[in-house]
Amino acid sequence: MFCELLGEKNCCISYINFQKSLCLLVGICESPYDAEWIRSLLKKTIEVCDPEGDLGTTAVIGGFYTEANQLYDSYIEAFALERKRCFYEYSGVFYVEDATEEQQENGYLLQNDDFIQRLVAAMRQNQRSLVKEMLRTFADSLALLQPSREQFLLQINQVSSALLDFAMEYGVTETVEKNSKLFSSDYIEISSVSEIQTELIRYGEQILQQVHLSKNSSNSAIVRRTKEYIKAHYQDDELCLEQIADALDVNLQYMCFLFKKQTDTTIGAYILQTRMEMAGRLFQRTNYNVTEVAQRVGFFDVSYFSKCFKKYFGVSPKQYQNVSSNYLKTT
Repeated sequence: MFCELLGEKNCCISYINFQKSLCLLVGICESPYDAEWIRSLLKKTIEVCDPEGDLGTTAVIGGFYTEANQLYDSYIEAFALERKRCFYEYSGVFYVEDATEEQQENGYLLQNDDFIQRLVAAMRQNQRSLVKEMLRTFADSLALLQPSREQFLLQINQVSSALLDFAMEYGVTETVEKNSKLFSSDYIEISSVSEIQTELIRYGEQILQQVHLSKNSSNSAIVRRTKEYIKAHYQDDELCLEQIADALDVNLQYMCFLFKKQTDTTIGAYILQTRMEMAGRLFQRTNYNVTEVAQRVGFFDVSYFSKCFKKYFGVSPKQYQNVSSNYLKTT
């Protein structure tokens, strides 16, 4: 049909390439000699073969060349453009020079650093709906720029690597990585943007689910980092839950829930425990008085410190200090 539309003085050879695409090698001997003419013929052919548009046919036109040894260049141009258009799931007839101008206009990529920071922050706060929407929007925004397939995959890889780092931080890497195409040999063969988008969202959701279900405290970075922060800042008399949550960039309620779940104690109780143990050590190893010890473990109110200390150790700070002092003298 296409050959008939070309006319008797022009010729066309067809074959199927390894991607199972129909390729038409066209020889033009008379005017008109332009892409729009070829585009119109392809559109007519598609309309006859698929009048309802149900097939979603994609047709691409490579460059026009006068030398036989340049035919391969035209094929490669068309092949690359076809892969890109099919990747973005576009149907219609496209010319390689149109794509070149389009690439120059949209020849920049998204800046991922800020997005990744916001994404990780949302994951730390266990905001599953927000994470899902962020990943969906990222893939959609990147698709609007229409970078090459390789550039698209590179940008997606940066985000999926950030997700992997997050999974490693929480000790669930092995669980989630095995089931994701993003980290398998199948990744480069993913055929479309929507397939990648679906896989990226699924991977993010799977990580959050595994982190939430994890019962092993040694694998919980939030619990570990909370403990580390308390040990580093227990001397601060203004240390509070809000300060810890802000420093760790996590949701306060989720942090408290996870800490209680995995340690069977509250963060407030752990702060008190840390302060009391450090106070006991100071009484044992130094000559600081009660006021000095109280201030060094984060208590501005000495009387409140004494009350907490007696409740924790069963004796007053002064009694504990005397016992420790006598013990050191006898040893």
